[in-house]
Amino acid sequence: MNRRNFLESLAGAAGVLATSQLPESVHAEVTRKVSFNALNLQEIEIPVGVPTPLKALHISDTHLVRVDDRDDELKRFLAAKRYSLYPWGEYFLSASIQYAKEHHLQLIHTGDIFDFITEANLDLTASYYNTGDWMTSVGNHEFNIYLQEANHNAEYKARSIDTVQSVYPNNIVYSSRIINDINFVNIDNSYFYITEEQHAFVEKEMQRGLPVILLCHIPFYTPEHCKHNMTKKRPNVALCGAPNEITDQLNKLKRPTYSNVEPDAEWRRISVSQRADKTTLEFTSWLKEQKNLKGILSGHCHHFFIERFSPTAIQYCVGANLRGDGFVVTFK
Repeated sequence: MNRRNFLESLAGAAGVLATSQLPESVHAEVTRKVSFNALNLQEIEIPVGVPTPLKALHISDTHLVRVDDRDDELKRFLAAKRYSLYPWGEYFLSASIQYAKEHHLQLIHTGDIFDFITEANLDLTASYYNTGDWMTSVGNHEFNIYLQEANHNAEYKARSIDTVQSVYPNNIVYSSRIINDINFVNIDNSYFYITEEQHAFVEKEMQRGLPVILLCHIPFYTPEHCKHNMTKKRPNVALCGAPNEITDQLNKLKRPTYSNVEPDAEWRRISVSQRADKTTLEFTSWLKEQKNLKGILSGHCHHFFIERFSPTAIQYCVGANLRGDGFVVTFK
C-alpha cells in the first residue's frame, strides 16, 4: 500500500455529540468507537451566534518522536523508549491534515505536538505547521529538553521558549485571531499557571465584544472531569486552576519514568507541580464570568471529556492525536 492509500484508509470518522444536546450542567466522556487504524473523529457543535458557520478540526497531543545524528546519545535513547509508546503520531497527524484539507476545515492543535526537544522533532514540527493554516497552543512536552529532568516552572521554560517559538505559527505565550467574527484566543497554561500579563491580554480580547473560543493545552478545572482523573488507577488532577484543597490531596511523590535527577525533590509532587497560584485561581474565577466566552478547546489528558465550564461555555477536552482522536467542530 502506498502512502496516499494508507492515509486514505485512515480517514474515517465516527460519533456525533452536539452542544445543543447538552443540558446546563453536564459532563460526558466520549469513548473510542472505531478500529485502531482509523481516525476517531467526534462531531460537535458550538453555538457562537455568527451568521456564517465555521468548521474546524481540533487535535492535540501528537507526541512526535524523531531523532537523528544531530542529537546526543541520551536523546536517541529516550526517543527509542518513547517511540514504543507513540509509534503512530506521524501517521495520524498526516491523516488529520489530509482529512482537514479534503473537508475544508480550519486546523487547530492544542499542544504536545512533539514529545521532547530534538533537532529532528523541531524540523518535523516546522514542516507540519508549514502545511495548511493552523491555530495553535503550546503544551508542556514542547519545553522538555529531555524528559522529566527539571522543575516545570518559568525558569525551566525560559531555557527553551525561543527554540519552541521558532517552529510555531503564532505567539505561544498568548495570541488571538478573528475568523468569521469569532475571536480565537490562545494562552499557554502548559505548566498549570496563568500570568498577570496573560490575564490582561485575555481581558482586552474579551472587550472586543466578539464571541471568544479559548485555546489552551491543559483543561481548566471542572468538577466532574477532576473526579474522573482522580479515580484513575494513577490518580491525578491534570487541570489548570483546580482548588488548592484538591491538589493538596496528591502529596505523594510523582516518580520519574526516565530521569534519575532529584528523584525525591519536592517539585515532583503533584501537590506542588499542579498547585494553582493566586493569579491562576483569580483568572479561572474571572473567566467563568465572561459572557463572551463560548467554548474552551483543550487537550493534555489523552481522553475525550466534555463538561460545562461556565453559564455560557462548555469545555471540550480532545483525545490524543497519537491515537487518531479529534473533534470536528462546527461553530454556528
